[in-house]
Amino acid sequence: MIPASTRRLGIVALLAFVFCAAIPVKKQPASAVRLPITARCISFNEHWRLYKGEATGAEKPTFDDSQWAEIRLPHDWAIEGPFDPKLDPQTGALPIPGMGW
Repeated sequence: MIPASTRRLGIVALLAFVFCAAIPVKKQPASAVRLPITARCISFNEHWRLYKGEATGAEKPTFDDSQWAEIRLPHDWAIEGPFDPKLDPQTGALPIPGMGW
């Protein structure tokens, strides 16, 4: 048998939860969010390139990657395939191992 004080405490906790869950939350649209004038926002979503394989010297800022594939983020390099039913179905039977830049 559950003591009466414990039951009351449980009922109070349940009512508090229901009350809090019933309060509507007013969400602001993303466009309404204002950043301080001193804040800096930099998008990292553009001008990404990908090369599957080894590229000697690619770590250098002066490396010419102009022939690499242009991609959009988010990007999964395995999606380019090739699909192979012998590979792990947990990975979509796509080749996930390898070197890439």
